[in-house]
Amino acid sequence: MITPIHSPAAGRAFISSLVFLLALAAGNIASAQTNVKSGFGTVVLENQNHPNGNIYDQVLMTGPTVTIAADPGQVVRVSFLDENEDIVQVEFAGAGSMTVELDPDTYRGAALPARYNQNVRYVQGRPTIRVQNATADSFLTVFSVGRANAVNPTLFPAGMTYDAMADVRLIEVHGAEMGAILTGNVRYGAPDGATGIQAPDTAVRHRVVVGELTAGNLAVPLLRLGSGSPLQWDGGAVLVAGGRLLQDNRTPIDVGSGAGTPLTAIRSVAGRKSNDEMLPAAALQAQFASRNAGGVLVNGIAQPTRGYVPESFDELLAEAGFEAFDFGAGTSTRFSGGNNGTYTVTGDTWVEGDAVHFVVSGSYSYSAGGANRNVMTFSVTFDRVYLRSGGVVFDDTVQHMAELVEEVLPARITAVADFASAVSGTATMTVRYTDGSQDVAGGVFDLDRELDFQFL
Repeated sequence: MITPIHSPAAGRAFISSLVFLLALAAGNIASAQTNVKSGFGTVVLENQNHPNGNIYDQVLMTGPTVTIAADPGQVVRVSFLDENEDIVQVEFAGAGSMTVELDPDTYRGAALPARYNQNVRYVQGRPTIRVQNATADSFLTVFSVGRANAVNPTLFPAGMTYDAMADVRLIEVHGAEMGAILTGNVRYGAPDGATGIQAPDTAVRHRVVVGELTAGNLAVPLLRLGSGSPLQWDGGAVLVAGGRLLQDNRTPIDVGSGAGTPLTAIRSVAGRKSNDEMLPAAALQAQFASRNAGGVLVNGIAQPTRGYVPESFDELLAEAGFEAFDFGAGTSTRFSGGNNGTYTVTGDTWVEGDAVHFVVSGSYSYSAGGANRNVMTFSVTFDRVYLRSGGVVFDDTVQHMAELVEEVLPARITAVADFASAVSGTATMTVRYTDGSQDVAGGVFDLDRELDFQFL
């Protein structure tokens, strides 16, 4: 049996499931419908009375994804394990549907929880949570199970330690409005792609609270809400419950709405982990970005939002690393000269069974423009290629080489321009050979898929 629990408070109140009662009409309890709409999940409890007054159904995930909907006037809860072996509960109430999808690279099949006394098998992974067709009465809460919030104290082996935070990649919301996103016990993070809250066209009426947001090496952090989100309970501010928002990869947090305007305010508050560890309000240590020029009040102090594109090429390299300029496996790349300089790519490949060593060199130029540095222009000139295969040495222009052996250099580059947000936009790359000919490539940029340009 899965023991019902309540969510831990952030500053004693911020993420309690009790908030759902504010959105549910008293006595408006209908007979249970089928909560699982698609995917892999089993309803294990129905019409349960929680100590906080809510009536809820509980769904146990049995595979990598499940889509659910709440009965009218009730809460539906989805259960699984996160990467740190915490039981995570995702609660949803109101209109629309909710999907929990576990990343394939972290997904593990159902097994008994190593840190809990419970004969229930849980699937495990890093979740992305998507809400579809949200309205002002749609509420979402995410939390981990710990001694501070469990109704049944026998769940916890003596001396067992817990991470006591729910680890989540992304919450994505689609709909004109949302009641609240209550994730004060959540640590958002991922090694790549988008991480955080992605709701750029959704006006959140009551509250948004997060515990922590830290993007990994190639990830982009997001706190994107619809323009003019009221956030009525907190004076228009997004609350950070104990977190610092420090980004190790130095990427600014995208706080832009779909219209480009930044969040109104972000405020630090105290938080609490599910093991009852208190987290004092912390100083926030992040930069912020939005498509349109502006600023966000951070703990009452105005902080400008910088654009999506760094002013200098050196800064771009420092933020993105050379992974952003991928010329193929087994290659090394060296840039010199700031915004206008030279580069050299050295590598080894195979052509029709022969080992080939090559060196490509040329010049590049970089500039950032647009109303708020949201447009990047990057031009590359391939001037010279050196090629050695066995006893054969080739040293000539790239144009000549391409005419002879087109497949020798699988040169690729990942680049973006004209950002709609920090994770999407269109890109155009211009490649010029020494004889003046040029080739233009463009497409939609998406961090989950990445945009590669095949030049040769």
